[in-house]
Amino acid sequence: MPLWWCSDACRRASRRGPAAEPGQRAELGRDRRRRERLERFHAIFDRITPLSPLSYVDARLLMAELSGDKLWFLHPKAAYRSASRQWHPDIGGDAKVFRLLQAVNETVERGPH
Repeated sequence: MPLWWCSDACRRASRRGPAAEPGQRAELGRDRRRRERLERFHAIFDRITPLSPLSYVDARLLMAELSGDKLWFLHPKAAYRSASRQWHPDIGGDAKVFRLLQAVNETVERGPH
């Protein structure tokens, strides 16, 4: 006997498998956003070369994003320390993003040229 559904939406839902719980959906979204951020940071780090160094303006914006503090320039050393705790590879962070953070910090410390 063939199966009958009340609508096309019910039929599509039956093919998807079990629905994710609300907490699982939020966690999946968080993981996806973190993965996208990591990919973007990796791409930025890969573009930095001696011939095309990181600009001071870009470094300031990246420091705000990496530290998670929009007012990082009030206390730059504290912002760098908190960002390094978050991104350090020994604590579960990403090694490439940590090297990007170090490059950003060096550029910010040097100042605009």
